[in-house]
Amino acid sequence: MRGFFRAAALFILAVLFLGASPATVAAGEWRALTLKVPGGAVTDLEIAGGTVFLRAGGQWLALSACGDNRICFTPKRPPAGARPPAGKAGNARLPDGGLATAEAGDIRKAWFAGPTEMYRHGILGDPIEAAMLIAEDSGGARYAITAGADAVFEDLQPRLADLDGDGRNEIVAIRTFTHAGASIAVYGLAGGKLTLLAQTPPIGLPFRWRNPSAIADFDARPGLEIAEVVTPHIGGTLRLWNFNRRAARLDEIANAYGFSNHFIGSRELRLSAAADIDGDGLSELALPSADRKTLRIMAFVAGKATEVAAVQLPGRIDKAIGVIAEANGPAFVTALESGELVLIATPDSATFCIENRDDARLLFIIQSASGKREKRYFKPKETACYRRQRVATVWVYESPDALEGCSVLVPDTATGLTLRSYASFDNCDWRVEN
Repeated sequence: MRGFFRAAALFILAVLFLGASPATVAAGEWRALTLKVPGGAVTDLEIAGGTVFLRAGGQWLALSACGDNRICFTPKRPPAGARPPAGKAGNARLPDGGLATAEAGDIRKAWFAGPTEMYRHGILGDPIEAAMLIAEDSGGARYAITAGADAVFEDLQPRLADLDGDGRNEIVAIRTFTHAGASIAVYGLAGGKLTLLAQTPPIGLPFRWRNPSAIADFDARPGLEIAEVVTPHIGGTLRLWNFNRRAARLDEIANAYGFSNHFIGSRELRLSAAADIDGDGLSELALPSADRKTLRIMAFVAGKATEVAAVQLPGRIDKAIGVIAEANGPAFVTALESGELVLIATPDSATFCIENRDDARLLFIIQSASGKREKRYFKPKETACYRRQRVATVWVYESPDALEGCSVLVPDTATGLTLRSYASFDNCDWRVEN
C-alpha cells in the first residue's frame, strides 16, 4: 500500500512536469508588456460594447488579441455614447454626465441632473455636482429623487445592475454629504417611486470621496457585489459590499489597504476592471496600487481580499483599464501618464495537464493562486488540462477517506506548482522525494 501510493504520487509529479511547457513561468505570474502603438502616445482610452479603443496621433483604433501576447489595431472609432435627455431648468442634465442603460429589468435608464455648486469639492475637475437622480423604466415612465438638502451626487454616471438577482435593477451612485463626505448609495423602484434602498456609512469628514471599482460576482454569494476604493487619493482602502434588500443594508464582506482608482481632477472613473481570470465562474478585480505604479489583481475568498498578482509598471496609470480576451484567458490593457500602452497578461503557453494513469480513482483538490479550490475525482486514465494562472497547488488523495493524515510537500521547480500528497497511514513514515 505504501509503495503503491509513493509510486502514484511520483508518477503524478512526473505528469505535472511533462504537461508544462518549458517556456512557462511560475503559476500565477503576470507580466507587463509595453506595446508600440501606431500614431505614438495614447491620449485617450475608451471601452464600449466589450471592445477597447484608444486614440493616438489623433486616430482612433480598436484593440483585439492576436495571440502570443500581441495586440492588433484596427482603425475604428468607438460608438458615440448616448447622452441623457437635456431636461429643463431644475432637472437639466449634468454638463459632463453620462447615461446608464440596461437591456432587461424594470429600470432601463438612469442619469444625474440638477447641476449645483453647493459642494465645491472639485474632485472630478469642476465644482459642479448633481442634486438629482432620474430613472426611466421599461415603459418610458420617469422617476426622480434628490440627494437631499445636505447632499449631492458627486458622480458622473450612475451604475445599473440587478444586485440581488430578483429581476429588478438597482442604481448605484456616489452620494456625498456636505458635513460627512461620500457614501455608496443604492436606489431602486419601490411602491411606484424611486427610493433609497441601502447606503454605506459616509466617510465621516467633508471633502472625502470614494469611487466604485466594479459590480460583479466576486465571492459566490447570491447576486452581485460592489467593489470600491475609499479615499483613493490618500491611501485608498478597497472594500467589497453585498446588497441585502430585505434588511435594507449593504454588508461589508472584505477590505484591504493600499489602492487607488482615481486621481484628483480626472473625469475618468474606470481605473479598474473585473474579469474571471482563472475560469472558476467568479470575477477577480484589477486596480492600481495607491501610487498607481503597480497593477494589483485581487480575489475575494471566504471573506478575505487576497492578492493574486502585483505587476510593476513603467509609470503611473491614468486611463481606463480594459479587458482583452486572449487565448490563455483575460488580459488587462491600460495606458500610462507617458502615453505608453501596457498589456498585463500571462504567457500564451501557460497550460499544463494532469493525468491519472493508475487503475484506481484518485481525488484531486486543485487550488488557484487566489485560494479558491476545486474538488475533482479523476477516473483511471482520465486527463484534464488547466490554464496556468488557475492553479497554484494540487492535492491528491488515494480515497475520500484519506482526507485526514500525513502530508509531504513536493515543490515542482519546472512548473512552479506544488504537489501535496496525502495518505491515512497510521505511522506516517513514508516519504515522497523529488
